[in-house]
Amino acid sequence: MLTNWLLNKIRDCIVDPDATIDSQPTHMSFGTGGIPPSGDETELQTEVVRKVIDRTDSTADKSIVYYCTLDTTEGNTTLREFGVHDQSSGGNLHLRETFPVPYTKTSDVETRMIVVVTIESVTE
Repeated sequence: MLTNWLLNKIRDCIVDPDATIDSQPTHMSFGTGGIPPSGDETELQTEVVRKVIDRTDSTADKSIVYYCTLDTTEGNTTLREFGVHDQSSGGNLHLRETFPVPYTKTSDVETRMIVVVTIESVTE
């Protein structure tokens, strides 16, 4: 779920042509908190590890794809949430989501996380 902070920035850019989103996603975090996102979050419920995003792609279907790898020594616990941030610590949380099923990460496995954000048009 996109956070209210990011949604407000997007709104500002639509209303004011001089407005910018002066914050680029650079890091992905993983945590053990399991409370579903509300949009009001500014951080993960219980962050365990934060990594630099390996790569970001944009697609023709209005999507942004973030790739991040946890090596065998990182995040070895039951992960229940993840987020995308603009700094290595603190900073702005762009999105937060919980895993549909908790994921138990062990030192036997390197894990690659792929997050796809699709921008959709909505009319009411």
